[in-house]
Amino acid sequence: MRLTFVIGFACAALPAFAQRPPSAKEILDSVRMIESRQQIDLQGQLRQEDVVIPFRLVQNGPLIRYSFTNPDETLQLRLGDESQYSNVLLWVDKASGALMRMEGYDWNAQLIKRFEVVSAQKIEGRWFLKQMRVEQLQPGTNHARARAYLEIRR
Repeated sequence: MRLTFVIGFACAALPAFAQRPPSAKEILDSVRMIESRQQIDLQGQLRQEDVVIPFRLVQNGPLIRYSFTNPDETLQLRLGDESQYSNVLLWVDKASGALMRMEGYDWNAQLIKRFEVVSAQKIEGRWFLKQMRVEQLQPGTNHARARAYLEIRR
């Protein structure tokens, strides 16, 4: 009787070991779900050469708000809203689901913007972006017309 149970249990577990890898859509849906549940309140800055613009980043579920100073301005994004890009390629860390790189393409299929994580930091047991490089590219080339850094401090 015990042998039958062990064999039956082993056979039932086999499909779990033979599962197919997740599709790109499943990975993206998982990343969006993780991102949409976050509650974040951090300080940071945008830096382009000698110009530094401080900001506060507040995320409450799918709503992300960047409040800038000098000059005062607020940018509000909702995860899942439409983009200014015709196509977006994402690089996602398999283990954590963290977004590591994003490339945005214009309506002529030309790469125009690249976002890439440079470093991360652990805050209260969770990993967060520390620095991201944002490059505005000359369409049709890989030449950066402008480069800025988004930096998060606790």
